[in-house]
Amino acid sequence: MTSPAAYAQSYRFRVLIEPAGILEPTFRLDVNRIRVCREEQQALVDGAVYEVSPAQIFDANTRLHETIASCSGNAFILDSLRRLNRIRRLMEYRKAVDRDQALRRCKEHLTLVDLLLDGQLEQASDFMRVHLRDAAREKQGAARPGERTR
Repeated sequence: MTSPAAYAQSYRFRVLIEPAGILEPTFRLDVNRIRVCREEQQALVDGAVYEVSPAQIFDANTRLHETIASCSGNAFILDSLRRLNRIRRLMEYRKAVDRDQALRRCKEHLTLVDLLLDGQLEQASDFMRVHLRDAAREKQGAARPGERTR
């Protein structure tokens, strides 16, 4: 992922697969794993987001998204997301982290997890789509597809 265009494509791909994974007929929420992810996100919201390394924030967020993908029961969704995250990890570790933006994303993660725990899969899928689109816009400086970013 060496260009802003490739980075934008990665988020568009995630918008395609992650919300769809929640709606897979084989989706089964792993309550124990999702609660562990929720605790991790809550700790970040409670102030750890300002204390931990950018790598720790990325890893916690990636763990949550991959846990949800694993619940889809679709190995292709999980494998695709894992591969993409390995590539993104290199790029994300080098970027400066906007801690306030990270806090906002972690709060959104809590909302997403709560929707899943409440069994509101349609709403969780819709929320995931908006969450990813907003994150992409923020990380790309609100550039439009095909537009160069900083």
